Amino acid sequence: MEFLDIANRYIPGYGLLNRRKRKTFERSPAGLQFIRAVKDTLTSIEEIRASLAWWQVLFSSPETIYAQAKQNFVAQKTRLLSDIEQTDAYKKVVARIIWEILRAEYPDFKLLTTEQKRLLTQAEFSRGLQTSIPPLLEDEQDVTNPAVLEQIRDEKRKIIAAWKALFLANPEMAPLRETIAQRKEEIRQQEIVQKIVVLDERANALAQAFPLLNNPLPPHEESAIAVLRARYRLEMQKKEPNTAKVEEMLVTEVVFYYLQQATAKNLPNEMILHNFNQRQANRIAKEIMQAFNDKEALLLDHWLQVYKQELGNHIIEKLLLINGKEWKIPSDTQGQVLMHSLSYLWNNRVVNGGTEFVNKLADAHAFIQATSFATQNESSFLAILDLYNYSRFANQINENKAIIASLLAPFRPIYEEYRDIGLYEKDPFFKFARMVMPMIVAVTAIVLTALLLNPLGLSDLVFTFILIPTVLVALRAAAEYIVVKNDLYQKARQLYYGGTFEIPEFQINPRMISAFGNHEKATMVRNFYIDEFKRCEEIEASYQSKAALSEQDLISRMENVNRRRTLWLEWYDIHSNLALGYDKTPKIVLARLHEVGNTEFQSLKKVLKDSEETQLQSSVNRLVSEVTTTLSTTPQETPVDSADNHGITPQETPVGSADGHGGGPQEIPVVNADSHSDALAELPAVRTPINHSPRLFRPLHCLVHQKRVEEVDCILSALSTPIVGC
Repeated sequence: MEFLDIANRYIPGYGLLNRRKRKTFERSPAGLQFIRAVKDTLTSIEEIRASLAWWQVLFSSPETIYAQAKQNFVAQKTRLLSDIEQTDAYKKVVARIIWEILRAEYPDFKLLTTEQKRLLTQAEFSRGLQTSIPPLLEDEQDVTNPAVLEQIRDEKRKIIAAWKALFLANPEMAPLRETIAQRKEEIRQQEIVQKIVVLDERANALAQAFPLLNNPLPPHEESAIAVLRARYRLEMQKKEPNTAKVEEMLVTEVVFYYLQQATAKNLPNEMILHNFNQRQANRIAKEIMQAFNDKEALLLDHWLQVYKQELGNHIIEKLLLINGKEWKIPSDTQGQVLMHSLSYLWNNRVVNGGTEFVNKLADAHAFIQATSFATQNESSFLAILDLYNYSRFANQINENKAIIASLLAPFRPIYEEYRDIGLYEKDPFFKFARMVMPMIVAVTAIVLTALLLNPLGLSDLVFTFILIPTVLVALRAAAEYIVVKNDLYQKARQLYYGGTFEIPEFQINPRMISAFGNHEKATMVRNFYIDEFKRCEEIEASYQSKAALSEQDLISRMENVNRRRTLWLEWYDIHSNLALGYDKTPKIVLARLHEVGNTEFQSLKKVLKDSEETQLQSSVNRLVSEVTTTLSTTPQETPVDSADNHGITPQETPVGSADGHGGGPQEIPVVNADSHSDALAELPAVRTPINHSPRLFRPLHCLVHQKRVEEVDCILSALSTPIVGC
């Protein structure tokens, strides 16, 4: 064995010292004693090897002989260390060995001053390194098995980690830790300065490849490239900077700004494409940065053609989405037959068909009975013949009845007034007054007629004949009084309550609250039906304003009239029909909501397919053409900052600014350091584009239908959980 091998056995890590350090130690008294011990050990080993004969193996095994020699070595090492461990020379050697270990295994050791290094090597918690690390270093040099080598290195890393924990926890080492932190920060800042220079040059190259970066980027007054440099400096202050992400986000903001500008100019305001444009801007920005990094040309035309295709598909899909989801046509929502629902009976074909036949027979029978031509046969067979005759002459009888009803129509208000008095008027005073007033009006008309004819001196016979039309005129005057009185009463009532649909008949009542669960849901139902009533009235007013109606107009007008009647009956069922349980009314509302939603959704698809899809595509083409021209145009003024400024950006006059203010440099606005994460940051919406001149865009009728379906969907969602009886 060599001298250093035995020396490392006595003082672990002795071989890590350089020759000069070893010679210095070996000249000291402790070193001389150390050399004698090493040489004695070498001599003993040589003597053992030389004296080991074959016949000695018969009486003692080599292992026993070497074990005895090792025991002698341990005893001699103990005596040596007890003699020299208190000497300054030995302590210096041990400290130097720890020094070399830390220099090799702890990179931050080199950041300390010489005095601080000395204090760290002489610390109590560092002494264990001198006995634990050197054996592992020797094994690491001798071992060739990768698995075993990795185990040795893991063991070494664990020892260093344990030592580092003691170093960080020791309060006496705080100045050393501060020095390391300060030196690291100084080195990092020096590296940042060097990297900033490189990044500024990269920014200049990027601005040449994508000239729009030289334009201002609202809301900043500086150019986009100046903002990029400011963000470079902010990003480099992070522990793990990601300048590629900063560049991508900046280019994304620039592309997004111009996409939003073109969208605001060429599409209606209702077409909100903020999230879509943000995703597309990020996609285009990635393409730009990839081409820039690969030193290839920017294929903006191709990338924007992809944008055009996806934009057209996105708009169509967005218009067909109701509150962000597909509209599903439901099945029959009324469920079981609502026998006490007037609106259901009104719309039921079977009921209407049977009712029509029975009504014809009843009308025929009533007419014949009224005219005293009815037969009085008691035979059931003859009664069947009567029914047969009624059915034969039903149409003719209906015609005669219609003629009579038409002739009596001017006096119908009188009938309705007295019917209302008899069925609904409860107050005796008002009942008497309402009964008498039409009579007084009729009598007054007759008296006035008599007074006017009295000067003529007519005979009684002539006056009697004149009295017959006078009575009819008096009855018509009474009917007109009733109409005017009801109209004034209705207007006064509406004026008192604040509107047509503010009267008590249209207010929320306990029945509706019980049916829909709470006042808010009942209010939603009320507002829905009021809107439907208003739509019917608007449609009717549009037909009344026309000078002539086509066949389709007549059919549509009749459908609107029937729809309005059905809505009134549904509202009566919901609000006031005591013959129908309140728990059944939600079925009526759900059926109406689904019917309106389906109708509006089909209208949406039809309008979109027939006319407005072409208009949208034309707008998209114009939009992409403008964006392509904008992104591909080189600005006339390209103030590119020099990389030698090291972040000091001269003042720039924004494009389109009315005046250029003199003075010192402006502050470069920077964004929050947390805004450039791995995920795409939320970009602000572009509300007022630069040089914005909105074009005349014909309103999209499909948006009206979509909005209506979304309103219905919101009501359905609110009523779906929970509704009584559904």
